[in-house]
Amino acid sequence: MQKPNFLVISTSNFLALQSSASDSTVIINRASGSITVEPKQTLPHTTPIECYGFLGISHFSASKYLIAISQVQTVGRIKDCFIYQIKEIDFIPYRLSMDDLPECKEDKAFMKMLHSVIHTNSFYFSYNYDITDTIQKISNFSEHEKSLSPWERAEKRFFWNYSMCQDFIQAGVHELILPVMNGFARVETVNYKGNSLDYALISRRDHRRNGTRFNTRGLDSAGNAVNFVETEQIIGLWKDRDFVICSYVQTRGSIPMLWSQKPNLAWTPKPKINGSVQQNEESSGLHLTELMEKYGGVTLVNLIDKKGSQNAIGTAFTDLYHVHSNEKLNYEWFDFHGECKKMKWENIARLLHSVAKKIESYGYCQVSTGENDYMIHSQVYRKQSGIFRTNCMDCLDRTNVVQSVFARNSLHSQLNGLGIGDKATGQAFQPFPEELEKCFRECWVQNADRLSILYSGTPAQKTDFTRTGKRTIKGALDDGKYSLQRFVINNFLDGANQNAWDSFLGKITPKKAKEKMKWKYMTLLKFMLILMAAIWFSIWTANHSAGNFAFWFIFVFCFGISLKMLKSNGSKLVDKPIINT
Repeated sequence: MQKPNFLVISTSNFLALQSSASDSTVIINRASGSITVEPKQTLPHTTPIECYGFLGISHFSASKYLIAISQVQTVGRIKDCFIYQIKEIDFIPYRLSMDDLPECKEDKAFMKMLHSVIHTNSFYFSYNYDITDTIQKISNFSEHEKSLSPWERAEKRFFWNYSMCQDFIQAGVHELILPVMNGFARVETVNYKGNSLDYALISRRDHRRNGTRFNTRGLDSAGNAVNFVETEQIIGLWKDRDFVICSYVQTRGSIPMLWSQKPNLAWTPKPKINGSVQQNEESSGLHLTELMEKYGGVTLVNLIDKKGSQNAIGTAFTDLYHVHSNEKLNYEWFDFHGECKKMKWENIARLLHSVAKKIESYGYCQVSTGENDYMIHSQVYRKQSGIFRTNCMDCLDRTNVVQSVFARNSLHSQLNGLGIGDKATGQAFQPFPEELEKCFRECWVQNADRLSILYSGTPAQKTDFTRTGKRTIKGALDDGKYSLQRFVINNFLDGANQNAWDSFLGKITPKKAKEKMKWKYMTLLKFMLILMAAIWFSIWTANHSAGNFAFWFIFVFCFGISLKMLKSNGSKLVDKPIINT
């Protein structure tokens, strides 16, 4: 277990921060908030606070707070670089005595929200590995980029505590800035045909348009997509004296256009296309251009239905693709539910066949490093020249199944390229040897669950198939349970949930929160009281009728009218976030 390597020495006048890897001491003046760097020195005798690093500094109503990472869990390591999951944080206030301040209560509310975000177990960091970047990008850093501090070359889309680090950045205390990524990470070591093989799966969420399921859909005007995730599958093994690494990257993200699907107590709210045709073309153009600049070729894989309300969204998406179509941009609409109906998920092989040329031409990244070298000094042998951007309506359940199929296909190609595996056959679920197969399935199930919880509030659906290779009765029952849970969470709790995430990202100020924040369960309580009143009214009315049949007829009639009135006013009864996009 990693030992804490940072100390915080607290006195009445200052906070002194020391790192075991640094020869300096960072001094934070409690009164002025100024940050200075001094040579490492002997400080006043006091019991220090041990921690693993710092998220940064937050400005609340009563005080500024240094946010220390107090508990971590080791996820695994890639070569000699360990990855850690943040389990707990502590708030260290600049002001010593605040209990008598009215603003202290507001600060505690903000701390509670930030704790709730951290307790999603979805934040990760590494001291000597750039977890915000892909292996390919790390290996291709220029000499100038290599000379920068880790936070300066970090991928800002996935640098979630960037806003919290502004005080550190302005003071130039680079050694305290620790880029933290949100999403999923897992690393396992398996025996593969006598080789010790490291398998890692890392999913990085983009923070620029963060939001919860029905509150935030599609793009914003700058082309940022909600639930945009870059997923990198990595394998590594020793060959002679070199550590060889193969990486495969793909992305998911909400349908890249201006659209919404606001909660309104309907089981599935009707999606709506927003903005003019020109505005949609501009926003989608910005999004697709950024993808091509960062990844090269892009194939858009659309998994939504070709019927019902999804068809209208899919048709509009297809029209936008034709507007932006070029030699680097491709599109495939694969109606997952239609093609794989009656549990015939092996039909995903049809999708593999349709995009086979792109799979081959995009390839994967392969690098190697020496025994004592970090990834930043890797030798590049192959480069991935393009990515698949996959979406369904939520970019959760169907998307994860298809992404795991693409990843499986690439992994077969990588193992074959290393001379230790068979060629990819084009089957959707071509198996690996038992130990790697079990590891692969479990990692993709956990990835699905984590990303689903962060966006929808529940674990993913269809994971019984990803885990076992077949649909089960228990899996179908779990999916029904998760659907019901999503209905409650998305309608009555997601406003408060999104407020917590926006607070973490610095989008909500204490002043704005004080004016508009309400108790998290207020909307759910109000709905339950209205529902109970409707039931009581129906029973009271039915009791004034004669006969058993008349009672039930009038009860069902009155309750049905009440439910219809609730539904017609549904958009007024759901929980809304402060920032409603």
